Amino acid sequence: MANSSTKQYVDIEVTKNKFNNEINEFTALEKNYNERGVFLVEIQGFTLRLLFTAPQIKPSPVLFSVELDYSNWDFEPPALRVINPFTKAVLRNNEVGVQFLQWNNEAQDAQSLLVGHDIPFLCIPGIREYHQHFHHSGDSWMLYRTRGEGKLTDIIEKIIKHATLPLVGYLVNVNGHSIVFHKFPLVSDKTKAP
Repeated sequence: MANSSTKQYVDIEVTKNKFNNEINEFTALEKNYNERGVFLVEIQGFTLRLLFTAPQIKPSPVLFSVELDYSNWDFEPPALRVINPFTKAVLRNNEVGVQFLQWNNEAQDAQSLLVGHDIPFLCIPGIREYHQHFHHSGDSWMLYRTRGEGKLTDIIEKIIKHATLPLVGYLVNVNGHSIVFHKFPLVSDKTKAP
């Protein structure tokens, strides 16, 4: 489960205490998160796996899982991968099946927060891949480290807001004909920035 390319160089006891704080914060809110369709399904070392569903849709679909690697937390932000909830395989961009959208006031349109040509990453501060990407070379993790970004509860709230909460129904394609069950907007007021 853990990303084998991540080397633990921060004192393991420091990371362990900080990681346990993240798990304890989640546990205190776990009932609320479960009701909102988020389930902590596995912890292995400093890596955890969350399952996301859409309880506002009936029947409620299983959408995706994310794997968060908190190695070297909080000297480094967590790494995030979107994975298949059944096989645990890392999903390619065209396999995710759910859009992660944020309203862009300047463009007056929604922009995807899940970017990358092959293996996507969540393009928000507080995610390791964001801070390691060359487009964000001037946006150091150290600017965000004490502001709450990268915390487990912050990441969960952002995924709910931008990926699961906007879903309001099913869009089914049968022999090339789309059938809409309820409304299924690409963007709702819930994904717009305040």
